[in-house]
Amino acid sequence: AGPRARRSPARARGLLQWDGERAECELLGGAPALLSVGTRWCGPCAALAPELEATAEALEDVVEVGKLDADDFPELATRLGVEVYPTTFLFRDGAELWRHEGLASARELVQAACSRALSAEEAEVLLLEQPQWR
Repeated sequence: AGPRARRSPARARGLLQWDGERAECELLGGAPALLSVGTRWCGPCAALAPELEATAEALEDVVEVGKLDADDFPELATRLGVEVYPTTFLFRDGAELWRHEGLASARELVQAACSRALSAEEAEVLLLEQPQWR
């Protein structure tokens, strides 16, 4: 299995639309989580979607990746301090490690996860297996 922290088969893979409860669980849990907060009517949020999909695929074994619609869960978006759509966060152990407002490439998102949320060994393995993210 190597040094990567593999998820149990019961955990979902890929980019998911999170509800408020799922977001709370992921953000407060110990595992790394990347969350993008946006809305259905936001053009930049739609443009970010394929980047999030690629990020979820690249990080599928080490980081949970999700989207949250701020119109559906405004209290959580407010508590997170979201003022711009999209705002993307990286959390681990309940702590915010990184925040980015606006568009970001999959490469930027993967690199943020590697440098901030993964152990050096996990990041090295991921980048050796997927050198396109260097």
